[in-house]
Amino acid sequence: MSFSVRLTDKQRELLGRAAEVRGWTITNLLKTAALEKAAHILNTSSPNRIDYKGIAGTIASQAFERRRCWMRDEYGLQSEVTVVASLASEPADAFPPDENVAEVSPPKMPPSFLDEFREAARYGGGEFLSLMLDSCEALVTRSEPNLPDPIDPGSV
Repeated sequence: MSFSVRLTDKQRELLGRAAEVRGWTITNLLKTAALEKAAHILNTSSPNRIDYKGIAGTIASQAFERRRCWMRDEYGLQSEVTVVASLASEPADAFPPDENVAEVSPPKMPPSFLDEFREAARYGGGEFLSLMLDSCEALVTRSEPNLPDPIDPGSV
């Protein structure tokens, strides 16, 4: 089966440039993009083993939810600590002397970051998602305790 698609010169040029970056033909790019988009729509709109909304909610809460912090005193009692964006920017007398204050890092993202994130997702699409995953993988990999030693070039 084949489909006919009408494109403006500008649209054809855009597709041609993108296909060239991947080493594909425009036809291959169109077919791949259409099939990927169809799979994404069906996957995220019907129940399956991946909880897309749950994962998205977790990412959103990690980025934007109010940070909370607790401390345990010398008697073993826990109490919530007031979280501030930056201890350095708070005046010394901003809080009562008996109130525990903490800076939590990384801080929650400001609402303006949502606009940046939305724009990156809109313009970057799946490529931006791949960059996000690469960044997450780099953070996780750096914190792994059992990473192998690097290869000594002199011993090869």
